[in-house]
Amino acid sequence: MNKNDNKEIFNFLIKNTFFTILILDFFAVIALFISKTYFEKEEVNNHAIGVSPLLIHFILGLLLFLYFFIATLPVYLNLVETIRNKARYRFLSFFLIPVILFVTILYLKNFDVTVVLISTACLLLYINYYYRFRRFIKKDSL
Repeated sequence: MNKNDNKEIFNFLIKNTFFTILILDFFAVIALFISKTYFEKEEVNNHAIGVSPLLIHFILGLLLFLYFFIATLPVYLNLVETIRNKARYRFLSFFLIPVILFVTILYLKNFDVTVVLISTACLLLYINYYYRFRRFIKKDSL
């Protein structure tokens, strides 16, 4: 594998990671709107503890962005040829961290319906990303 092939793979990963994070941030906005309606419906008095609801939503947005960013980082392990060429390692580099994070969030939220739907949509997005990468690798190896 020469340097140009790694550069093509890196460009593919950068472009697709950017679009994946962009779509995942759309899911984060949906989650924030759902949580906003939850705070309004349950009449949680955040001012009593000195924290504004806007600050809580800002912190939640940052945490969701960090969550999605960390979930997409292991795909860059595919720049290493041994990981990229073995299907098991390639699969784990795409799905190990996101699945661990999704299961953790689902466990912490007691399998809330909205969290399950958003997590499923995110997982489907990762599956799409994985199959596009497999097609790219097969096309590149021909």
